[in-house]
Amino acid sequence: MISLAHTQVNEIKTLTGEIINNDIDKSGIVILNKSTGGTTISDVNGFFKIGVRLNDSIYLRSLQIKAHLIFINENIFKSIGYIKIEDQKKTFTNSHKFI
Repeated sequence: MISLAHTQVNEIKTLTGEIINNDIDKSGIVILNKSTGGTTISDVNGFFKIGVRLNDSIYLRSLQIKAHLIFINENIFKSIGYIKIEDQKKTFTNSHKFI
């Protein structure tokens, strides 16, 4: 008997995120799943939701912030739920908090 542990390639999970920056208007920031073409925008409080699969690339962009790319690797996909993106100086930092 052969047993394989794997994640289904087409399994989609919802990534919920929050952009944190008190110096900008956080609404309307574009969140793009470059792998599927799915898009959404952040709300007035900087919150967003987007569908992701294993190995997808999520791209955030706006005039207010520096573009940022998040790769959904296996560790992130397995523990996916909520991400905070801290942007205190109008550019994204390298510190992501995956909860």
